[in-house]
Amino acid sequence: MVRVLEFADGVTPVPVAHAAKTDAGLAAFLRKLGPLVQEGFDFDEPGSLDAFNKRVVLPVAFDVRV
Repeated sequence: MVRVLEFADGVTPVPVAHAAKTDAGLAAFLRKLGPLVQEGFDFDEPGSLDAFNKRVVLPVAFDVRV
């Protein structure tokens, strides 16, 4: 999985685990996604999503500002 993220100027990105605490739809999506991903994560297991993200992180290839 490769993520392309876009943030408006002046917006500070929030970790997905933090966003899911206030967005029930995102939390439900992550619960469904975790078991489908090879060596995935259990959203309800503390630290599992963070550990997964650390394993699969890619360095920033491009930081495009328009």
